[in-house]
Amino acid sequence: MEVGQIREPGSHCGRCGGRAAITTTARGPISTRALANFFEFLIDGGLTYGLFSSADGSPLAWICICDVGLLTHLYCEVPYRGRGYGEYITKYCINDQLKRGKDVFCCICEDNIASLRLFRKLGFDVVGRGVWTYVKREPLTIANGK
Repeated sequence: MEVGQIREPGSHCGRCGGRAAITTTARGPISTRALANFFEFLIDGGLTYGLFSSADGSPLAWICICDVGLLTHLYCEVPYRGRGYGEYITKYCINDQLKRGKDVFCCICEDNIASLRLFRKLGFDVVGRGVWTYVKREPLTIANGK
């Protein structure tokens, strides 16, 4: 997949390391803390790719990938949207994963039209529809009332 040129002068791509200052926004019933824990896990595992400003190291756009090949949480900082950075970092991540012999797939919320459009442009096909579920941190009753 041809990545093309980075359009922001003085920027670079790579895996996020340490505690990258990426934005976490809770969606639905998932708490901001739970989402932050998820991102910490992905960053610590080398499963987050970013496009960073060379001037100050701040992330301009990033995408996470779970260890099974699921692309998740593509994000571009608001001032940098509309410049192709989301597409660029997605291609960079996909190419790196394919070089490692990994499969790549994604799950996209139906109302995320921009993401659906991007992944269709990159050659992804819709192969099914799913439902996200969330288990509250309360004990579940098992047979015998325990």
